[in-house]
Amino acid sequence: MQALYRKTRSIIHRWRAQPSEPSFMAMVRMERRVADLAAQLQGIHRREVWDFNTKVGIKRVASRFGVRTPAILADQALPREISWDILPETFVAKPVWGAGGVGVRVLRRIPDGYHDAISGTSFTLDQLCSGWDELAASGLISHELIVEEVVGDGSLLPLDWKAYAFRGEVELILQVDRNGGKRIRYYDKHWNTPAFLYYGQNKNNGNGNGKSLPPPRHPEEIIICASKISRELPLPFIRVDLYEDDEGVLLGELTPRPGHAFPFRPQWDRHLGEAWERSEARLRIELDRYKVAT
Repeated sequence: MQALYRKTRSIIHRWRAQPSEPSFMAMVRMERRVADLAAQLQGIHRREVWDFNTKVGIKRVASRFGVRTPAILADQALPREISWDILPETFVAKPVWGAGGVGVRVLRRIPDGYHDAISGTSFTLDQLCSGWDELAASGLISHELIVEEVVGDGSLLPLDWKAYAFRGEVELILQVDRNGGKRIRYYDKHWNTPAFLYYGQNKNNGNGNGKSLPPPRHPEEIIICASKISRELPLPFIRVDLYEDDEGVLLGELTPRPGHAFPFRPQWDRHLGEAWERSEARLRIELDRYKVAT
C-alpha cells in the first residue's frame, strides 16, 4: 500500500490540468485555499466558513427541504458534559464539524464502557473523551459533539451514498461500506459502474473491492434528494452524503470540498470540471438576475 500511495502521489504531482481545461480536482484545491483565506480574514476555523456544513446546519437544510435526518439525542455538548448514562444501547457520537469521518464513533454499551463498530475497538468513557479532546486540540474536529440515533438496527453500519451534485445535476455517486474494513464503489448518474475512473483503481481497491456491494434500495430518491438540495444551495458544487433505511433516504453530511484517496483520471476530472463550470455559470446568471431585480 505504501508503494501504491507513493505512486499515486507522484501521479498527482505530475498530472495537473492545463489552465484552459476544466478540472474538478483543481476547483476543489482552489475552494480549499479560498476557505482558508476566508477563515483567516474572519479569524475563525475554515470549517466554520459555511455554517450549513456543521451538523446543526445540516439539520436546518434537511428541515427546509423535507429530508429526514437521524434524530439528535444530545446537541452540541462537550464530551464530558454529555449524560452518557441516559443514552440508548447503541448510538452515533460525532463532532459538530469535521471531515473524513474523523472522530465519528458508532457506539454500543458494554459492561466496561463502549464498543465502537467503526474501529472494532472497545473504550472506557474516559478514553473516548480523551480521544475527542486530543483531536479537537489538534484542530481536526470541533470541541463539541452531537449524539444521534443509529440508522438501521445498529448491527451494521449503514452504507454511505455520496452524490457529487452541481446545482441540481448529479454526475457521480460514491458508495462506501465501512463494515469490516472499507469498500467503495462508484456509479454514474445512470447507476452504471464507470471503468478507469481514477488512478489506483484495481482489484485491490476502489471498484475492485466493492463489486459485491448491493445496489441502492432507493436509487431514484437518492438522485432526487441530492439534486433538490444542491439546486437550492448557493454553491456550484456540493457532495450530498446520504443513508438509506426501510423508509427511504436520510441526509447525513454536506461536503463542499471532498478529499480523494486517489485522483480522478483526466477524462473524469475534465467531465466533473465541466459540470462544475456549467453550474458556476448558471449560478452567476442567477446572481446577476437577482441584482437587477433588487
